Amino acid sequence: MFTQPLSLRRDRTRRIARGFSLVELVVVMGVIATIVLTLNRSVHQVDAVAGEVMCDAKMREITGAYLAYPLDNRGRLVFGYPDDNHTEAYVRRGAGDDAIRNGRLYDYIKDVDAWRCNADPNPAGNKRNYAIVAPMYGERYDVTDLELDPWAQAGVDHLSGVVNDSKQMVFVEEWDSRGWIVGSWMMKVGDANAYEWIDYTSNFHGDSPNFSFADGHVESHQFTDSDTIEAANKDRFFMYDVGNDDWEWCRVRYRQVQAAKGISLWQ
Repeated sequence: MFTQPLSLRRDRTRRIARGFSLVELVVVMGVIATIVLTLNRSVHQVDAVAGEVMCDAKMREITGAYLAYPLDNRGRLVFGYPDDNHTEAYVRRGAGDDAIRNGRLYDYIKDVDAWRCNADPNPAGNKRNYAIVAPMYGERYDVTDLELDPWAQAGVDHLSGVVNDSKQMVFVEEWDSRGWIVGSWMMKVGDANAYEWIDYTSNFHGDSPNFSFADGHVESHQFTDSDTIEAANKDRFFMYDVGNDDWEWCRVRYRQVQAAKGISLWQ
């Protein structure tokens, strides 16, 4: 029977006993770090997708409530501005749950959590992340003199005034640094070449805020202009930005209603 020389057996034992070299350990640690990083990214991606899907579902729910209200009120829209005195206000003023519970839409959706996007990174932030656009019976909807009043919205208070329900925004996903969404969501209406925002959107889903429409569907739109994204990140109200593609996308979906005095649609 063949037996290895004693010197070879000792050499093999020494190699086993000494363990991994520094280079080998570095390689192993690098592999482990890569695996952990990959898993981390996957988990964050899954969380982001789940947050967007949940937000989509919530917007559908509150938009369904919004569209149910006119069915019970002869086509009249719910007032799209937080107000303590207006009997038709969809929510009341303030940051707490009571502002939602005391609004007219609470009769249709008795869940205050439905108004908050799960992707909102601030756990103590806004109770509401969804605002009604001003032309839909919101802030200054009844002001039609676009030349004299730069905030005029030339909107409607009746569902029949919506000309293209699949293109007419209802709710916009918004974050307000003041602690609660103070008014309606607004853009400048008068000049088609103004490129001037009033409010900004949220930035919860990787620069892709959600929008709901008067036919009940919800869209997630990817913003591409760095100024739009900066506005969402830095609370930039009243941003003026010529050539902003995001502004143009919002513009043609912001006001698809036929208001008084024959003011033309935004096409």
